[in-house]
Amino acid sequence: MSSIAALRLGNPVERLARVLKENQDKLNLSKDGFVSVDLSNEEAMKAIRSQMDKLEGIKTSTVKRAR
Repeated sequence: MSSIAALRLGNPVERLARVLKENQDKLNLSKDGFVSVDLSNEEAMKAIRSQMDKLEGIKTSTVKRAR
């Protein structure tokens, strides 16, 4: 990533705070700081399904390992 692109993304701490704030209805935050997705939130599930649908088109290959 270029340094210009990194500057546009901003400070990682600020970026994390922004993402957590923007998605607070889709996330659970425990007292010890563990963040998890609220799977009972319909918007969160829709976003997960959308990402899974995008993965469906990725071609994969298997690699045989020597034993």
